[in-house]
Amino acid sequence: MKALSILLLVTTICVTDVLAQALTRDQALKIGSDNDGIGNGKFWFEHGDSSPPFTHAGHLTISRGSQISLTLNDGATTGLGVDAPYDDGSQTRLDFFTSSNGKGWASAHVLKPEIEKTRPEAPRDKRPTTHKALSPAAKLAIDQGDLDFLGALLKKGLQVNEALDFEDGDTLLHEATSWGKVDMVKFLLAAGADPTIRNRYGDRPIDAVIEGEKEDLCALLARPDHEEALVDGIPSGLIEELLPHRSKDEIIFVSWNGGDPAPELLAAIRKTIPSARAASLMATLDRRPLGAHSWYQDKATKEFGSLIEVNLDKKDEVWTATVRTTVGPVMAGGGWKGKARKKYGYWYTFDVNGWDE
Repeated sequence: MKALSILLLVTTICVTDVLAQALTRDQALKIGSDNDGIGNGKFWFEHGDSSPPFTHAGHLTISRGSQISLTLNDGATTGLGVDAPYDDGSQTRLDFFTSSNGKGWASAHVLKPEIEKTRPEAPRDKRPTTHKALSPAAKLAIDQGDLDFLGALLKKGLQVNEALDFEDGDTLLHEATSWGKVDMVKFLLAAGADPTIRNRYGDRPIDAVIEGEKEDLCALLARPDHEEALVDGIPSGLIEELLPHRSKDEIIFVSWNGGDPAPELLAAIRKTIPSARAASLMATLDRRPLGAHSWYQDKATKEFGSLIEVNLDKKDEVWTATVRTTVGPVMAGGGWKGKARKKYGYWYTFDVNGWDE
């Protein structure tokens, strides 16, 4: 997160009727501690005269990960890093005070989230222990094109269709195609590698080689073109191609061509996003509660989720798609626009342009 700098010039704070606003030290500290959610307060920075009376000059709230630079008018400067080990949406309240002699000081308190838990826990790495241990060696074998070494690793317990990297979800076949290793791809396919597996970003091994126009690898990975089932007039493989693949457990409200998806279309969407539900079930809050990742909430269950808006149109054999995902009404999302067609037996997107909001 971009560093946030604050200049606190306590001599420029206009205080009218100082006696009416005068606070004892305990009263001043209570302003922050009344809003504290973690114990009795975390005073990360304090500077200035310790004798009352004090005047509360104001406060601000910052998110976890922010960096604050405090500079007081007597030249004292300190940094405040909001990097507490709370991954629950906590924020930090900073209260600024002037003392009777014009000096200033600040206190910081971790705010308790209004929403304790709004989204599923991060997925755990459940790959077989032996496979995880052999994965780094497998990457080296592919990089060097050593088929004997890779074969020995498979005999030792390396799983041919398991992710090499838990974070990205790339399989052996993803790795081999990314390096353009034709012999390695042939070897892996013969060993049972599945070319339809997607990584965590939704990419299959063939996607990169189609984009790079590597005909030899495309021919190896191609599958026979087959007639697909149409769901509300849309090929089932195209529906899968357009949707995000990192949202297996997250609630996603879906708008399709400006309205709720038809029941059969929503059922198809749930094959990729199990917790998908119609956008008409969503309420937009005026304020995002502290700790919630979204302004969008299920009207009935009060669960929080994201919104995906899909607009799709067809001309000849090419579909034009606009896909936008967001968690709120302002500066809280992004999306992409591109075209989709079928090639080598797979749906793939091209001429894609993305944006952030």
